[in-house]
Amino acid sequence: MRKIVAAVALLSLCTAAPAQRGGGSANRKSPTMSSSIEFSGGGKLSISYQAVAWAKGRAMSAILDQDNGAEARKRFNERALSNPIGKLAVTADVEVGGVAITAGDYDMSFTVSDDLHWHLLLANRTTDTLPLKIALDLKQVDEHIGRLRINVVAGEADSTGGLLISFGAMHGGVHFGLPAADK
Repeated sequence: MRKIVAAVALLSLCTAAPAQRGGGSANRKSPTMSSSIEFSGGGKLSISYQAVAWAKGRAMSAILDQDNGAEARKRFNERALSNPIGKLAVTADVEVGGVAITAGDYDMSFTVSDDLHWHLLLANRTTDTLPLKIALDLKQVDEHIGRLRINVVAGEADSTGGLLISFGAMHGGVHFGLPAADK
């Protein structure tokens, strides 16, 4: 499962002031990736994102420094909504990580809390609602992934799936499904 990687999402951690997308010269020409799933009973979930590079990882190290990384996390999180890493579109209501998502188009970005938990933010720009914050189950592993990877994968049940996310030494993801999905 470790080799299956997918990424939503999202980070440009190769500069002193990390950005969600863009960043330094290492990411100016980053490729745009996309992935989707269409359920047989109706409904489609699609993502597209900038596959940013991690360069030497100094910004990631600063963000993940529990004791001294508060300022780096603050700068990174402040960029989340203004500079999203990608888009998520759903044509039917779904649950992502236990959070109800209504059909629509969303900007996608990531944040990391002071306790070093990662979250996926989904902001619907056509409504005045607050961004949806979805906890991600990401773990540090020995393998280093040089670019952000987000894959949409089919789940065990016909109307479920997952976003597999990898960047740097972080791997994991989040489950999703149609609300009536047999889980």
